[in-house]
Amino acid sequence: MLTVSSKIMKYLLFIFNFVFVLTGILLITMGIMIKSDTASYKPVLSDDYFTAANLLIFIGIFVFCVAFFGCCGSLQENHCMIVTFSVFMSAIFIAEVAIGVAGYMLKAEAVEVVTNGLNETMKKYYSSSDAAQFWDDLQGQLACCGTQSYKDWLQYNSTLPLSCCGPANGQKGLMACTPSSPELHKTPCLTALAGIIQDNASYIGITGIAIAVVQLLGVAFSCNLAHSIRSSYESV
Repeated sequence: MLTVSSKIMKYLLFIFNFVFVLTGILLITMGIMIKSDTASYKPVLSDDYFTAANLLIFIGIFVFCVAFFGCCGSLQENHCMIVTFSVFMSAIFIAEVAIGVAGYMLKAEAVEVVTNGLNETMKKYYSSSDAAQFWDDLQGQLACCGTQSYKDWLQYNSTLPLSCCGPANGQKGLMACTPSSPELHKTPCLTALAGIIQDNASYIGITGIAIAVVQLLGVAFSCNLAHSIRSSYESV
């Protein structure tokens, strides 16, 4: 028979598993939101940003399944299931810490990655329809112009893209966009875009580390419960 403290531990573990189910849903939701939010900026980002978001989704699904497994093990007082649950949660803990660290590393590298991406695609603006579409959408949606400033465009053309003076599909009657145009966007696209990417990287880092801490408590509870169950078997 389990002691009173072990029984309390058993139901606490069940409650924690319910929390794990919620964290799994949170990870999936965060991964989808970040992936969706950065999808339109793919031409200037490295694959690492999308890999991190995909890993959040994958780990979220795995956490959801493992939490269900842990609920069954704790209610049935099954030593083998609880030990297996502990091993899985330990692996998830390590993975989430790694993702959390990766998130902060991606944040630190965001400015450099975005700068290189913007400069490379800007060179192709007048020769590639995809690059032109990307820049027009970017400058129209974020109300920005150029990488560091509108002057970046002047090395390629004497006039600026129309999207520097308004939304890509909203310049009716606008014949040209020049440095003296009153509608000219003053914000550099590097500033606008890097801010978004850094925020998303921070969300990855915070989510990974915060949920890893919560799950570490679950691992401790499950190990304690598994020990209590084994001890009760040995005493019979």
